[in-house]
Amino acid sequence: MKRKIAILASGWSVEYLNAIITSMQESAKGKNVDLYLFCCYKFYDFSGLPNSEGFKLFDIIDYKNFDGVIILSDTIDDEKSLEQERLKILESGIKSVSLIRKLDGIKFIHSDNYSGFYQLISHLIEEHKATKIAYVGGPVEDIQSKERFTAYKDALSNHNIEYDPSLIFQNGDWSYKYGYFNTKGLLSNPFIKRPDAIACVNDIAAR
Repeated sequence: MKRKIAILASGWSVEYLNAIITSMQESAKGKNVDLYLFCCYKFYDFSGLPNSEGFKLFDIIDYKNFDGVIILSDTIDDEKSLEQERLKILESGIKSVSLIRKLDGIKFIHSDNYSGFYQLISHLIEEHKATKIAYVGGPVEDIQSKERFTAYKDALSNHNIEYDPSLIFQNGDWSYKYGYFNTKGLLSNPFIKRPDAIACVNDIAAR
């Protein structure tokens, strides 16, 4: 009998989510495992207020019918829904893991976003003599984006380079489209001096 693993996610970035799910599918091949993706969306209605009705999809999940659950917690931008699922998962007693964000009582896997990005900016400064470095970031509330932006600012500060807010583009969705249009806008803006380099928050935005 195949083991069943539930995956919880929010699909605000198709490219980012697709890369993760594709990797999971490759890893699950030949291991007698079925993956079940529960993907929700949060949107903003006509009043301009966030609407989290899409997360009611999680209500249909009975975790006792699964052998494990993977929570793509950095993609789920609704704290109430995330906490609700955390409690349900703990109550069910099934094995669980959260990616990127730490959730109480659940194991998690977290990458070192700070060190790599700090080294990247330092390399541009030390090896390529760049002093005017633009930053194309991700969602401002995302933990990975926050850590990389902090690394960017720290690297500038530690190399005695003044932080220039006119070179900062944030609150993106990690996508190629976001990286492309912000870079195009930056390079075509006659009021901003062309930077020596552009640092993007991830590989997809940097393509």
